[in-house]
Amino acid sequence: MGRLSGKNALITGSGSGIGHTTAKLFAEEGARVAVVDLNSESADQTTTQIIESGGDSIAVCGDVSTHDEASSIVGSVLQSLGRIDILVNNAGVPLEKPLLDLVEDDLGPSLAVNIKAPLFMSKHVIASMIKSGHGGSIVNIASMAAIRARPAMPVYVATKGAVTSLTRALAIDFASYGIRANCVCPAATETPMLKKRIAAMPEGAVEYRKRNSESIPLKRLAEPIEMAQAVLFLASDESSYITGHVLPVDGGSTAGTLIF
Repeated sequence: MGRLSGKNALITGSGSGIGHTTAKLFAEEGARVAVVDLNSESADQTTTQIIESGGDSIAVCGDVSTHDEASSIVGSVLQSLGRIDILVNNAGVPLEKPLLDLVEDDLGPSLAVNIKAPLFMSKHVIASMIKSGHGGSIVNIASMAAIRARPAMPVYVATKGAVTSLTRALAIDFASYGIRANCVCPAATETPMLKKRIAAMPEGAVEYRKRNSESIPLKRLAEPIEMAQAVLFLASDESSYITGHVLPVDGGSTAGTLIF
């Protein structure tokens, strides 16, 4: 307990899923947490849960994928918390569509949320970190799709690959200010978004879980808390000499496969 005592954290997309779990874990570890989400109800619910558990949190509703609104969100958080020590760029959207079926309009949400959002949020938060002179930690959430491509998801694969490259760029550009940047690449995780996605699959949720679990050395899908714990490590001072790192949290999938 207390691994983030005295720290202020801003987590995007923290109204649900991995972001929600990360926000609650950060608060348990002593951070004051700004819960940022496009859905105001979800942001409020996460914040309420944190406060009811004895933590400190504020909710901020906004679209992190536009330059001006990202600036406004960061400004609101700074006004409430004073400074930002940790930024977790968690907001993201999937797109399952084969390349030959793509049209230009398909790219809008993915480019906005998966690429523009971490760029703009990082810009505004890092500017505040430099001004404060206290350094800071950026943790970007990409995907195992950035490391091992998934079928029929070229846009998602490409945008999440961009997140890993952005992480390295931030690490190099801002190391002299004491600002670290790292990235977590989650494997398939038991979030509401995943559950909704697999429930609609023709093969059914049970068959999907069985097929995917068979290819993972640990033989199961991930839980949100397992991703949140990895984010916590990279956000905390325990990883003070780690920057520019891309961390797969994948049950051993990058080590190899159990299928012959």
